Amino acid sequence: MRSYPRYFRWDESGQHPSRAQFAAFAHSPYKIRFSFAFKRETGYPPREFENQIRLNRSRDLLLHNHLSVSETADTLGYSSVYYFSRAFKRAFGSSPQQWLKEQSELGMKQNLT
Repeated sequence: MRSYPRYFRWDESGQHPSRAQFAAFAHSPYKIRFSFAFKRETGYPPREFENQIRLNRSRDLLLHNHLSVSETADTLGYSSVYYFSRAFKRAFGSSPQQWLKEQSELGMKQNLT
């Protein structure tokens, strides 16, 4: 983030902050300033941003790594499959299982054309 380069780094891929950095800032004296600056830069509060990144990553794990919903939830640190499924549905409009089915059907249609 531009406003806090000494306190905040992007992860190895250069795309988003690491979970450890979010955790460090949760107990930091800079927490409030950081939260305001982060939201100004990204449009999202830090926790919401982190959750969206985890959910976006979940689609990749489900589709390309062929992990089960349970394995995906565990890999991404969700406390339960139920909580992960609810968050996924809130974010993308369908459950992980339904989303996978839709992606499979889309893939079959694209192969036919």
